[in-house]
Amino acid sequence: MSYSKEEFEKALQCEERELFAIIGYENYNDIGASPPNIDRLIDLGQSWYKKNIVSLTKIICQSKIMDKVKSDHYSVELCIIIADFLFDQKIDAPIVPVVSLIVKTGIKSICNDSL
Repeated sequence: MSYSKEEFEKALQCEERELFAIIGYENYNDIGASPPNIDRLIDLGQSWYKKNIVSLTKIICQSKIMDKVKSDHYSVELCIIIADFLFDQKIDAPIVPVVSLIVKTGIKSICNDSL
C-alpha cells in the first residue's frame, strides 16, 4: 500500500479544493502533459470525483466495510479502513485525497443517500 497515517492526517486538514487539485494533477500527470493552472486542476479533480463517486459509494456501502464504521466522525483510522478496501479496487486516482473527500463528506450519510 502506498499511503501512510501521516498522509491522511495531512489530507484531512486540507480544504476540498486542495484535494480536488491533487486528484486533477494526478490524472493530468498520467497523460504526460504539463499541468494546467490550479483552477483547471480543481475542475479536473471535481469532474473525476463526480464521475466516479457513485460507483465508489456503491462498492463501499455494499461491502462489509460499513460494519467497521462506528460513527460518521472522520478520522485517520476510518480513512485507513476505507483505503485498505479501495486499494484492492485499483481506482485510477490517488487514494489519499479520494478517501479523504469521501470521509470528510461523511461515509454514513453517503451510504444512506445512495441506498
